[in-house]
Amino acid sequence: MTGSDRPPEIGDTVRDHGTGRRAVVTDIRRGIPHLRPTMGSGPPWDADPEQVEVLERARPTP
Repeated sequence: MTGSDRPPEIGDTVRDHGTGRRAVVTDIRRGIPHLRPTMGSGPPWDADPEQVEVLERARPTP
């Protein structure tokens, strides 16, 4: 995980540095973020948590 103090949460917009793609976190399974593209179509994918950078939080940080 890069660029954040907290791991990504469902609904967050992230950059998957492993693929170079922007995505939205749709699920987290056993600590692995499940992502879908932010624009266009394409299959969802699982990302390496160490390669995911949170760009925008779905909910504000308390």
